Amino acid sequence: MAQETLKHLLLVVLSLPEQDQAWFFQQLRQHIVSENVTPYSMEEIDARLDETEQQIDEGRYKTTHQVFHPQHSIAV
Repeated sequence: MAQETLKHLLLVVLSLPEQDQAWFFQQLRQHIVSENVTPYSMEEIDARLDETEQQIDEGRYKTTHQVFHPQHSIAV
């Protein structure tokens, strides 16, 4: 799903006028440089997966319906 979201975002950005595209990519580049963005290590990915699996086992999650239709959401 994340990959599809990124593809959609790229299509939206590329549909903008060239000046706006340039501004967007300049802002993105500044953010990456200023935040020192680095990829996750395999250990970080494994830790996040373990935490998520634990939350699921404990019932601490929302269904797709709850996420996309918050008026039907149940407090968890």
